[in-house]
Amino acid sequence: MRISMKVPYDESQLRRTLRFLFERRMPSARPQGVALVALGGVGVGAAKFTDMFGDSALLFWASSALISSGVVMFFIARISVRSAMRTLPGYFRLDQQVLIDSEWLTVSTTGCESRMHWSWAEEIVETAEGWYALFGKSHIQLFPKNAMSKEEQAAFGQFAATFKK
Repeated sequence: MRISMKVPYDESQLRRTLRFLFERRMPSARPQGVALVALGGVGVGAAKFTDMFGDSALLFWASSALISSGVVMFFIARISVRSAMRTLPGYFRLDQQVLIDSEWLTVSTTGCESRMHWSWAEEIVETAEGWYALFGKSHIQLFPKNAMSKEEQAAFGQFAATFKK
């Protein structure tokens, strides 16, 4: 297998890729956020109820902090993607030339080239948009289907299906 493709820079695609990576690394962030908001709501309710019997300011503020933390957890993926988009180096915002063979992945942009052996990849995940190759905890490479011919999609799809770390 040998596939060469040009992947034009697409900001919305980069955002989706970062969100995909974040959600793979922290799949329980939204449920945790919902749980914290619910727990904080119970605490606020308890603070209102116990206010009849004495001072409950500490319970109220602690519960409010839980609600605030829950809201942040719920939106942490969006916050993280925005932060990453602001801090990514400029070469992430350039068109890429991608060369794939059965041993190596080579990604080139103007002034930058990276070459990774497939043995370094943790997994390859297929989505409707393309394939994501995950290298370690924070490196991801998207191979968009719209940048490949039908034959290349079939060849890479077969490679990805048989890929095992």
